[in-house]
Amino acid sequence: MVKYTKDQLNIIETKKRIIKEVKQGKLSVKSASSLLGITRQGFWKLRNKL
Repeated sequence: MVKYTKDQLNIIETKKRIIKEVKQGKLSVKSASSLLGITRQGFWKLRNKL
């Protein structure tokens, strides 16, 4: 089993929260990808992964 540090868990939770806000329509994909520092295509891949 993979063990994560507290910082890694915070990053994962932040990514999940951003994805949730995009699904709810509170945040655009463009804004979300900018916040995460990835492309829009990368955001969609991340969304499918998490």
